[in-house]
Amino acid sequence: MFLTWYPKVKLESETGKLRQEVFSIEERNGFLQRSVDEHKRQLEEQKDIMRAMRNEYEKRLEDARDGSNSRIQALQERMFHAGSEKAQAVKEADGLRDSLTTAQSELMKLREQVQNIQPISELDDKVKDLAARNHALQEENVILLERGNTIGARYDANDLVSYQDVVLVYAHSSGCRVSKKRSW
Repeated sequence: MFLTWYPKVKLESETGKLRQEVFSIEERNGFLQRSVDEHKRQLEEQKDIMRAMRNEYEKRLEDARDGSNSRIQALQERMFHAGSEKAQAVKEADGLRDSLTTAQSELMKLREQVQNIQPISELDDKVKDLAARNHALQEENVILLERGNTIGARYDANDLVSYQDVVLVYAHSSGCRVSKKRSW
């Protein structure tokens, strides 16, 4: 019973772990996608703000042509900072996109691993084969124990095993094929 129960439990445990990992990656994927979407939205907002600021600055520059160079320099610095912020936002969005790609790749690998898991029916067949072999070995063990318990009577009857019989028993119990079989 233990031989049939253990592989099933192990398989179910491994399957459960893989399902949890897939679920975790899907959640992470969703989080990363929402984060990318949020950064895209922020980027669009920054672009709109930048366009509005650019329009405002251009108008102010026209109005301030006769003004001082320091005022123009301050406006240019603000535009530079807005451009830097935009570049940083684009860089962050690219990083998130790379993270999303990595997470998707991991998800695909996990899906492939799940598909490569041996079906339960094949494992059941292996367990049944091992159980049958175990049963046969237990029966053989009972016969050998019985022969061991009757050694005195067999000695008196001159019915002890020969060296060939011992070799045959060893070969049979270890699963080797033998060409000559003897009955006990």
